[in-house]
Amino acid sequence: MPNLAEQIREALSMFARNDTQPALIGGLAVVAHQVIRATKDVGFLVAAETADKVHDALLNLGYQCLYRSEDAANYVRGTEGLDLLFAHRPLARPG
Repeated sequence: MPNLAEQIREALSMFARNDTQPALIGGLAVVAHQVIRATKDVGFLVAAETADKVHDALLNLGYQCLYRSEDAANYVRGTEGLDLLFAHRPLARPG
């Protein structure tokens, strides 16, 4: 069973090293609004122009890319899943 808190800390550290501001999305993000939803992965929204840099950094952390498009990417490392959505419009960008 993945330790989601540790996975989030590691991802946030990676984003900081790559000068990328993420926004937590998905099942873990809705907890802040008192909504409980079972989830097994971590999801982040990042600016689209950081996609290549973040992709390389995740590969360096041992993740395997399962899918990647202009709008989204899915990664796995053992039992840990990490999903990215790429924000293209200024209003959708984190930060």
